[in-house]
Amino acid sequence: MEYRLYFIDRTSHICDVAIFESISDDQAVMLAGRYARGQPMELWRGDRLVQRLQPDLDAARGGP
Repeated sequence: MEYRLYFIDRTSHICDVAIFESISDDQAVMLAGRYARGQPMELWRGDRLVQRLQPDLDAARGGP
């Protein structure tokens, strides 16, 4: 199944997208974590929101 991972910028707009295949929502959520860039993301399958992903901002900055 095809999933789209939308990256959300500081103004709450989509600034990039990653498209990938996965066999389930759970696996897609796990795979989405590999794309983390320290910014919010939304994972979609077709017209259905699977999950909103908020990064751990301290981890993204390299902090404790």
